[in-house]
Amino acid sequence: MQVMREYKKVKNSKVLINLPKEMEGKKVEVIILPFDTTKEKLLLNKLLLNGPTFGAAEIKSMRDVRTRMNKWKVKQF
Repeated sequence: MQVMREYKKVKNSKVLINLPKEMEGKKVEVIILPFDTTKEKLLLNKLLLNGPTFGAAEIKSMRDVRTRMNKWKVKQF
């Protein structure tokens, strides 16, 4: 079973969905639900909170690299 999920904006009381050629001539089920922006924000918060974090040593290392790179002299490519 092929399943698609797309988030679309309603314009003039219509939604346009482009389907893959494999679905040509087949009967499909379309379910329209209002988009829950609260759920979207919660998913983004979860992603950000579970993302990687850097310790003090890693941050210092990145700053040191940036400092060295800023000293590079580039004349022309």
